[in-house]
Amino acid sequence: MKTVILAAGKGTRLGDLTKHTPKPMLVVAGRPVLEHIILHIRQCGITDFALVTRYLSEKIEEHFKDGSPLDIKVSYIPQPEAYGTGAALLAARSFVNDDSVMMTFGDVVTSPDAYAGVLDIFNNTQCDGAIALNWVEDPWKGAAVMTDPEGTVVQQIREKPKQGEVVSHWMNAGIFAFKPVVFDYLEKLKPSVRGEYEFPDAINAMINDGLTVRPYFMKGPWQDVGTVEDLQKAEKLLGG
Repeated sequence: MKTVILAAGKGTRLGDLTKHTPKPMLVVAGRPVLEHIILHIRQCGITDFALVTRYLSEKIEEHFKDGSPLDIKVSYIPQPEAYGTGAALLAARSFVNDDSVMMTFGDVVTSPDAYAGVLDIFNNTQCDGAIALNWVEDPWKGAAVMTDPEGTVVQQIREKPKQGEVVSHWMNAGIFAFKPVVFDYLEKLKPSVRGEYEFPDAINAMINDGLTVRPYFMKGPWQDVGTVEDLQKAEKLLGG
């Protein structure tokens, strides 16, 4: 299995903190956020990484180089002009080749158990993909995920539902594992109403075609780093 991490974000809500530093490289608990993510995934036995970058990409490449300081291999893929998580992952198709892929975001911190949990579901149940879900009061800032009543399969992902319209308390946590067939669906994506090529649209298409996507219900902490307040929360989470 190979890992693709989306690390192209600028982090406009972080103001001057990202003037000279890309958001995934902001330091939390002594390391860049992106390095925490890589080390957590490495604990699962995955050592082949691709980082999809754009804003101040040279800062990321200067830090990680070829990956050897962390006993991993790192490749770099420019974020394509087509915007969205689906387009970003599709850009890594030749890197992944015929392997399965774990994909995650470079601005989310959680425990190593979250990555291990997704891989456990993916490797030990009959499925074509697995995604991590995080319980929230209202998932309007992210993507709501609906499962069957038993919680064994994902039935639909709804991107950015209306605030207060709580169709599910489970939100897409941004950790995925998929068989290479996912790239066939990414190739067929069309821009969403937001003008983006959305990865959840490809997952919904897979489900509609009868492929099986299973949920991993996270039990531990989860925190993105989109604001200064979020960074402070991440510091507590990772700093102990």
